[in-house]
Amino acid sequence: MTALADRALVLRAWDFSETSQTVSLFTRHHGALRGLAKGARREKSTFGGGFEPLTIGEVSFRLRATSELALLTEWKVTDIFWGPRTSLTAHRAAWYAAELLGAFITDRDPHPHLFDAADVFLRQLDRAESVPEALARLQWAVLLETGHRPRIEAEAPAAQPSDVLGFDPEAGALAPDPGPRAPAEGPVWRIRRETIEILRSLDAALPLDRATPPAVSRANRFLATWCRYLLGTELQTFRIVFG
Repeated sequence: MTALADRALVLRAWDFSETSQTVSLFTRHHGALRGLAKGARREKSTFGGGFEPLTIGEVSFRLRATSELALLTEWKVTDIFWGPRTSLTAHRAAWYAAELLGAFITDRDPHPHLFDAADVFLRQLDRAESVPEALARLQWAVLLETGHRPRIEAEAPAAQPSDVLGFDPEAGALAPDPGPRAPAEGPVWRIRRETIEILRSLDAALPLDRATPPAVSRANRFLATWCRYLLGTELQTFRIVFG
């Protein structure tokens, strides 16, 4: 087994025994990684006291042909993020982000830009007022990096400009407004033009300083709903964050 090393974000950790852990990691150059850390919880080990979710560090591991679990051999924490540990809003957003990343990334499929975006996201949670925009940017990064970016450029011709547009989730693109009587879970969703403009700003990496908090909240909910549609299931943290 060849020894490998990478930078990793801990998404989840489970006690495997009194002294060992199994962990789910998002690594920068190897994508998703599930591993077994034998003796991780011992005071004197190569794991620095064990793996704690929502921390970033340097991990060494060996891939095993006979097991889906990598054998983790060393772990050193380099970054602990205090926002999720001191603010309930940041805590909920961080756990939703961890679950979202775990749902979209796959083994041996690296997304270094998404890893960097997750790093930036966690750092921005130190300020409560930054949480909504940070979450919107991370959700957009997940969709962009995994090939699920909604197509928000072209609009269907309309007789008169409207403040409400449609979004066809099956096509992943804008569509004509289905009207106020359309069911909320219908084949075409209604979406405010204001929300589309926020998504376009995210796509262009522009600041959202002109967007109101309610507008950013609606953009976050749209992105989360689109992620739910793509996954075909609702993440456990969805309603905790979005109600």
